Amino acid sequence: MKFVVGIIAGILITVVGGLLLAPFFGSGLHAECMKCMEARADINSFNMAIGMFASNNDRYPTTNEGLHKLVDKFLETVPKDPWGNEYEYFQFENENMSCYTIWSLGSDGVPGGQDEPSEDYHVFSKMGNCLTKQ
Repeated sequence: MKFVVGIIAGILITVVGGLLLAPFFGSGLHAECMKCMEARADINSFNMAIGMFASNNDRYPTTNEGLHKLVDKFLETVPKDPWGNEYEYFQFENENMSCYTIWSLGSDGVPGGQDEPSEDYHVFSKMGNCLTKQ
């Protein structure tokens, strides 16, 4: 009986201790994941706005026009990324198609960051989403 009580007490101490200490471990990682989710949501909003722009104009905004070309008609504003930097936008084309990509420079704010999760965040952009030219 003492053995069973000891096991139950050990389990309770482990569970309660884990719950009490959990906020102190991994909170930075959780915050970084939340920022990645926010960047994903922003980029998805940009993609929808660019799709509407392309439907009305038969083209994507140029690199020089950038995301700010979408303001007023398709977006209220162009927010900064969750790390306080401007989102990057690049439009490119050849004789057959026009494409674009959007990305964040991540927490370090420089291209090609070295440390996780500071590497550029562009996984959810529409790189390769292209319009075929007529």
